[in-house]
Amino acid sequence: MLEHPVIGRLASLAGRFSRYRLRLAGFTNPFYVSHHVVDREGARYVAPAGSYLALRSPSREIVTFADGRIESEVSWLLAGLVRPGDTVLDIGANVGLHTVAMAKAVPQGKVFAFEPVPAMAERLSANCALNGLDNVVLVRCGLGAENAELEMHVNRGGAGMEGTSSFLGTDHMERHPENYAVERLPVRRLDELMITLDPPSRISFIKMDTEGFEPLIIDGARETFARHRPAMLVEAHSTRLRKLGRSFMWYVETFPDYHVFMVPAPTPANPFLQLVPLTEEPGEVCHNLLLLPRIASTIPV
Repeated sequence: MLEHPVIGRLASLAGRFSRYRLRLAGFTNPFYVSHHVVDREGARYVAPAGSYLALRSPSREIVTFADGRIESEVSWLLAGLVRPGDTVLDIGANVGLHTVAMAKAVPQGKVFAFEPVPAMAERLSANCALNGLDNVVLVRCGLGAENAELEMHVNRGGAGMEGTSSFLGTDHMERHPENYAVERLPVRRLDELMITLDPPSRISFIKMDTEGFEPLIIDGARETFARHRPAMLVEAHSTRLRKLGRSFMWYVETFPDYHVFMVPAPTPANPFLQLVPLTEEPGEVCHNLLLLPRIASTIPV
């Protein structure tokens, strides 16, 4: 109910005065925010609840999203993590919503958009053409741990569910199998593909949303990640991770030289952008993860 556009926004007014309290009247506070993001004169900061930065920042500096657009937080984060000449990857590009935003953010750079479903790839191509973009390369395959031809459950019905196609069995497919058809589609290792694609500059940012296949993509891209050390925004879902024998903390273990944050999706009731450090296994959740390479550091002797 709190996610309803009207009810949620009314509730958020009350939430603004209690967002730093974990519990209210003995119950978990649905408005609790453990880590804000502050945008101060174009510089961005993570501000834990109760910190000086969180308490002393005016509301105009606290990053919020109340416009109802799809994944506004992704576009906002992207804008601060890439430069005009960078190379970026959109893995699981679908119809190109983020591909277009990426291409506009790197006008002198290059976007490699990976989309294996033919119908979605065609829409992505049309959307890039509609925006006059000439810096996008559409790669018509999936990514994974091995080169193979795999069966994908492709959504053919169900309003608004075209982004739920997956190489894994998902809850969407299990609830409505009549909306899916099986197609055999190519899957390739990113480490091998990069030799052929030959990116013109360092890969600075990767967005990955592949309905549970993300850990296998990472398994096939270890050399690329080690060489380029990109910032990454990766969808993670508790149930799908368990199907692969992985967990949220697997990301922390796999990328020890990265900061790993959970990015809960903003809602009308809780519209704040949150970057919550991943320090323990969360409950049953689906969040984007933001992985940022650690800066160089030293201990003086």
